[in-house]
Amino acid sequence: MKIKKRILSVLLALALCLSLLTLMPITAGAIAPHNPSSAAVWKFTSSTYNGGGSGSGGGIWNWYPNTKTLVLNNFSHTSTAQIALELPTDATIELIGANTLISTNKNSDNGYSAAIYAGNLTIKGSGSLYAKGGNAAYGSSSYGIECAASLTISENATVTAAGGNTALGSSRGIICVSSLTISENASVTATGGTSASGISCGFSATSGLTLGENASLTAIGGTRSISENYTVPAGYKYYVNTTTAASTTPLIGNGTTTVIGSTHKYARISPLEAPHTHSFGEAWLTDASGHWHACECGEKSAFAAHTPGNWIVDTAATATTDGSQHKDCTTCGYITASEKIPATGGGGNAPSMIFNTKYESNFWNWFKFIVLFGFIWMWF
Repeated sequence: MKIKKRILSVLLALALCLSLLTLMPITAGAIAPHNPSSAAVWKFTSSTYNGGGSGSGGGIWNWYPNTKTLVLNNFSHTSTAQIALELPTDATIELIGANTLISTNKNSDNGYSAAIYAGNLTIKGSGSLYAKGGNAAYGSSSYGIECAASLTISENATVTAAGGNTALGSSRGIICVSSLTISENASVTATGGTSASGISCGFSATSGLTLGENASLTAIGGTRSISENYTVPAGYKYYVNTTTAASTTPLIGNGTTTVIGSTHKYARISPLEAPHTHSFGEAWLTDASGHWHACECGEKSAFAAHTPGNWIVDTAATATTDGSQHKDCTTCGYITASEKIPATGGGGNAPSMIFNTKYESNFWNWFKFIVLFGFIWMWF
């Protein structure tokens, strides 16, 4: 009886296992997802079924095959393989927190090292991603992100892509066989490393660049920098400066802008407001330094120092009262100087009927003498 129960239990367990297996979306050629290895390409294909795990440097990842979406959550992975992460075409990377993908490969048999390789790729989310290719020796190139088709970076993603240093090959932060699109509030910094004799540029996109209204792209070439052709969208500005990050000569407009040379170290593309046309008011604005006409944006026009005119009397002086006078600028009327006019002093007033002190004293002396003489005369 006990043996029959045991056999029944085993059969029930086998049936349960078989029923669970029928629920798994495993097809012929299916690949099980796995945690990244420090020495091998971390690869996902259209046949990789769902799964998750942790990075070699911490954090977690999850793969969703139905949408070809890889979610990285504070994920970190460094690999000595030629490619740190390889994704199928039309894949998506969703970023949560701060994430890092680095390839340290130096001697690639296939001629390049990259942190991320994909066909069409979308990077989105609210987090950040740092992707860096290895320092490539010999004729190899190094890319932070390489797309065999188009790359789209959207939502609030912040992406920093850097190519490593190279000897003969090129170094690019981002390389796209087709187009690069940065939309919504995404922010991208792409940097090329030092290249002894090859190309170093922040990014290259054969079919051009598209920037969203609030998106931004900073592209920085290395010590040998040749920026490849791309389209500058209408309403955006393109900077090139060999010494500082601030531009003094933006190029604005449509069409293809080509920058070639060995000294271009900085290029930046960012949104630009509609061009402003100055409208200067007719009234003069003034201060002690001069006068000018002004636009509502604050730009000054026709600035010049004041030209003082002749003295203008405001209040004439009298014999007992000071006066005042000033000088105006002959152009704008600004008061350039003012001063007091001293009282004139001297005559000019009607004679006083009051004795001065000297005569007043003599009068009283004579008055007292006459009164005294009168008393004496009356007495005798």
